[in-house]
Amino acid sequence: MAIRQTWGDKKVLGKFKTKLLFVMGVVNNRHVMDMVKVESARYNDILQTEFNDTYRNLNSKAMTALRWIATNCHNISYIMKTDDDILIDIFQVVKHLRYLQQYEYARKKFILCNVWEGMPVLRNKESKWYVSPEEYPNKTFEVYCSGSAYILSPDMPVRLLKISLKVPRFWVDDVYVTGMLVNALGIKHTNYDSAYIFGVSNSLHEISKEIKRKIAIYHVPQTEIMYKLWNDLNKRMNHPIATRKVLK
Repeated sequence: MAIRQTWGDKKVLGKFKTKLLFVMGVVNNRHVMDMVKVESARYNDILQTEFNDTYRNLNSKAMTALRWIATNCHNISYIMKTDDDILIDIFQVVKHLRYLQQYEYARKKFILCNVWEGMPVLRNKESKWYVSPEEYPNKTFEVYCSGSAYILSPDMPVRLLKISLKVPRFWVDDVYVTGMLVNALGIKHTNYDSAYIFGVSNSLHEISKEIKRKIAIYHVPQTEIMYKLWNDLNKRMNHPIATRKVLK
């Protein structure tokens, strides 16, 4: 709900001719599934398909989204994938993409993200990110994007789906989609590292400092911080949209 009341508000998205879609599978909880059904009917922004929605099955979620976009979105400029604990300064992101559009390289075979290189493969069996040597023998992952948020040119879903038929599936979705598949296509990642911040502070003073740095993608650990941050971002716009009263 926090996304719909902040950067994903329909008034905000409408300003930029942008659509929001939540992608999910199924869970073994009748109450949750009933709630999803009600929410989907109310907002009409949930794509749900028949895969088990678990952490080790995020790859299925990513591929589901790519297939849906490739089939249903034919007149778009960019696609942005993000997590539910991320706040997007859509004003900054759109401004940056409009700037990039003047360059040919940003229109096709394009992925913009926080680029991760030399990331170690975790062998600790107690970690939820544990990867066995059988699953991935190398000690470090090939270059890939932080899954917090990344942006694709409109041709990328089809390209990724086609190359996925030749690249064996790997359960870490960020590594597989933005690393293994993108690298197999021979596409270079475009660095957007300076736009990201992870673990936003609860301090309004600190939040204001981050906004001045023109951060565009915020990892927000708490919902209330997301509202605070969004309200502060909105105050800096000429026409504030969809603010929400929060506790100081």
